[in-house]
Amino acid sequence: MKMKLIRPSAKEDVAITKAAKSDPNSRPFTNKEWERIKPTLVKGRGRPLGSST
Repeated sequence: MKMKLIRPSAKEDVAITKAAKSDPNSRPFTNKEWERIKPTLVKGRGRPLGSST
């Protein structure tokens, strides 16, 4: 069975964002932090190199 991503509605997204911002132990990433993290989030398709043996 294929798993599908179920995206939240706009209303649910607002509620999630509001809850995340109200949590004192969680702070949102700044744009500078996102730019540093983004390249590590991209994954290639298929098996990793050298796994075909």
